[in-house]
Amino acid sequence: MQINLLMRVAFDLRQAQRRIMILGQQNVPQRLASFLLDFMQHPDFFDERRRILTLPLTRFDLGDYLGTTAESVVRAFAKMEKEGLIKRKSSRIIEMRNTIALQQMVGERRRKHSVPL
Repeated sequence: MQINLLMRVAFDLRQAQRRIMILGQQNVPQRLASFLLDFMQHPDFFDERRRILTLPLTRFDLGDYLGTTAESVVRAFAKMEKEGLIKRKSSRIIEMRNTIALQQMVGERRRKHSVPL
């Protein structure tokens, strides 16, 4: 039982460290893309056959979770939709159109704010 508890604590710590890295090193569209990709892993929220993701959060809650404002979340959604990565069916229902491009977006570094070595 102790080993299971230790494994769970270690997993939770890794998740928290990952979230801190995402918030600190990515811009808002990258954070949102990461969030969407993470939620696609949960069958309760993602219909793989139809490629539909149902968000359990409002844009205000999502902004809080991503460390930004609701307005920035809306702009990030609009940017992704304009680029053909997603299509919003409603405020909480998203059609995932190009997950490969979303994964590439998450992997990009913000060059304009990086410090040269």
